[in-house]
Amino acid sequence: MKKYKNLCLILCMILILQCTVLPVFATGDVSATTSTAPTEPGSLIPEVDYGNATAAYGCRTINGMTPLGGTDQILETARAAFLYEVNTDTIIYSYNPDMEISPGGLAKVMTALIAIEEGNLAEQIVVSTRWNKELPFRAVVADLKEGEEIILADLVYCVLVASANDAALMLANHIAGSHRAFVDKMNKRAKELGCTGTVFSSCHGLDDNGQRTTARDMAKIILAASQNPTFAKVFGTTKYQMAPNNKMEEGRMLEPVNHLMYQLVLPQFNDERVTGAFPSYTSLASGSSLVCTAKDENKGMSFVIVVLGGTRTIASNGYTVKYYGNFEEVLDLLEYGFGKFKINNVFYPDMALAQFPVIGGECSVAAQANYSSEVVLPIEAHVKDLIFRYNLEKDKAPIKDGEKIGTVQVWSRTSCVAEAEMFAMHPVKTSANSGLTIRGGSAKGSIILRILLFILSLFLGAVLLIVLYIVISRARWSAIRAKRRRRRASRRRSR
Repeated sequence: MKKYKNLCLILCMILILQCTVLPVFATGDVSATTSTAPTEPGSLIPEVDYGNATAAYGCRTINGMTPLGGTDQILETARAAFLYEVNTDTIIYSYNPDMEISPGGLAKVMTALIAIEEGNLAEQIVVSTRWNKELPFRAVVADLKEGEEIILADLVYCVLVASANDAALMLANHIAGSHRAFVDKMNKRAKELGCTGTVFSSCHGLDDNGQRTTARDMAKIILAASQNPTFAKVFGTTKYQMAPNNKMEEGRMLEPVNHLMYQLVLPQFNDERVTGAFPSYTSLASGSSLVCTAKDENKGMSFVIVVLGGTRTIASNGYTVKYYGNFEEVLDLLEYGFGKFKINNVFYPDMALAQFPVIGGECSVAAQANYSSEVVLPIEAHVKDLIFRYNLEKDKAPIKDGEKIGTVQVWSRTSCVAEAEMFAMHPVKTSANSGLTIRGGSAKGSIILRILLFILSLFLGAVLLIVLYIVISRARWSAIRAKRRRRRASRRRSR
């Protein structure tokens, strides 16, 4: 019996070794995984050509239609809202982003931008109050005096720091020669910035049924304006003392309307991450609105935030404000953006995205993106949760080093967060020119050889199994016969 056991052990070892024949001879090009599993089972990812995904189904670019954080209403009263991350060009959240709403006093942001871009800030001008008759009763003003000599820069501060409507009119008439001509400049500049739902009808924006904007358009305006160093400086000013002049011997202290940064009036709204802000409120069409910029150096994120048409609630005494709408809801978006999202790298230099088989090539080809890219993701998400969708355009040898071989899309849930072209990280020669000796003389012969070896391995495996079965069966029957002989011998002796 011992020799049978040894024989069985040897046969089993041979069978195990024989099973490794197939993997050895099947080793070749390993195709890359074209996508990782979605973070949510059953989530539908649309098939979109490269270059169209981030606009139609993505959050990358300010025109994206699928914000990373969705479009559900998360604010209490705002009719429209927009949360945009500047560094990664990502829309984190939007609500009715393209709904047309009266901008109210937010029109003064465009007024200040044009004055900075086209005016001479050091120029001294003489104030004329004849245009003030255009202002509604009880409009906010800087109380400019007839004949007052003032530099243009101070008028810009009056507009952006104190929201002064008389200063806006003075700027408009001085820059363009007339209010109407200046409004034309405002609308032309809005179109240049890609605004599609914005029409201005006045430089101050006080309620007028003829003007409108959208949350997305206001984000485009603030994004462009904040990239102007002079505008950014004035936009972030919380206290400004105008120099004395011929009508104001002690100058003029401007009272800020930016309570997100100004410490004294409404300190409950102060947030040190805010770098600039401008609010608007009227009791008519525009409601309570606000635009602002914010930055968190530790997280590496910078935001443009827009809230339009919020509701301001007045207490029963008729003058105490219980709920400001614009300030509360901007703070909510700040906490949402900085608290629930983070920045991750998805592409970086010399990063191999995937490896693809090459038809007629000596080896597979590794691909890399054509640029480095950071994306915003939910704070609980990881890069491994992303879906990489590859489109291979070049899969035949030869392939040159650095040659474009396809494109890649990166999806988070159902939002496309990045697109890139893919390039070969190394050359791939044809198998005929690789210097390798291929049995059979061709790729086709190699395949036939592998098939024959596979069939042979199956045949040998089957033979070994049959032999093993016969050996084990014979051993079992030998044991049974020996046992029977011992039993018969025992019976004879007992007689």
